[in-house]
Amino acid sequence: MDAAADFAEAPTRAPVPVAKCEAVQTAVRFLSALRFSIDVSFEEFLGKGLCPGCSKWVRLYCSQCVRSVVPLPEPLHLGLRVLILRHPKEPPGKSSATPLPLLSEDVRVVEWRPGLDLENLELSKPGTWLVYPSEEAVDAQSVPWEDVQRLVLVDSRWKHARAVLEDAELNLRGLPAMKLGAESSRHSCFWRSATEKLADVQGLLSTAECLHCLLRAREPRDQDGPQRLDDLLFFFAMRLRLVIQEYSDDPGRCCPWCTEAERRKRVHQGNVRKLEK
Repeated sequence: MDAAADFAEAPTRAPVPVAKCEAVQTAVRFLSALRFSIDVSFEEFLGKGLCPGCSKWVRLYCSQCVRSVVPLPEPLHLGLRVLILRHPKEPPGKSSATPLPLLSEDVRVVEWRPGLDLENLELSKPGTWLVYPSEEAVDAQSVPWEDVQRLVLVDSRWKHARAVLEDAELNLRGLPAMKLGAESSRHSCFWRSATEKLADVQGLLSTAECLHCLLRAREPRDQDGPQRLDDLLFFFAMRLRLVIQEYSDDPGRCCPWCTEAERRKRVHQGNVRKLEK
């Protein structure tokens, strides 16, 4: 049975039309491999729900109140703490990290800003590791996970991450660092495109995908990982399904990745025409 058929038959998966391109096929295969601890009908997520916090109509969850409007799996216990520092230029509504605290009480998202109150961040405690692909970073497969008590991730566009890393008060550069190795990382299914300079770089995952891959790398090699670890990608997967569905309903567009590629092509063509004049 092919991935698209499996995706259509699974109880938590939506029927997706025949993939229009390789990028969509990759996303469908990714979705078909996920296993969640609750069975929900995708049709539940097509409409909007009333946020119990601000009473606004939202889809899946309210990014401002961080409240869900759909059924949730039981909260995950990760066995460590996760601190996500979100750059202020990273809109909560677009960030893959925003709903993660709804899926695990061990995850905390804090908006970084100069002069941030560090008292409750616990960055100086032993066992704190920075997740960042610096030259000195250790491959996640080789990290002594028994000593890891908390992870620190930066949630931002790559061009904004340096501002957070160079915050002298945070002193993130003073933390031991880990990164996903080539065997642990994969091509991202995030519907937000990387900058053109990084468009062909592999392993540039969204924050939610990165945390999922890291925690899989933590597990002993002879195990399949926690039974419910895929629940961390619950909202990511639901949003990805919605994006695929919305594009499939529009005959004039293929997918977000092809749309961005076409936009960049038109920009280049326009620049060439300007130079030729």
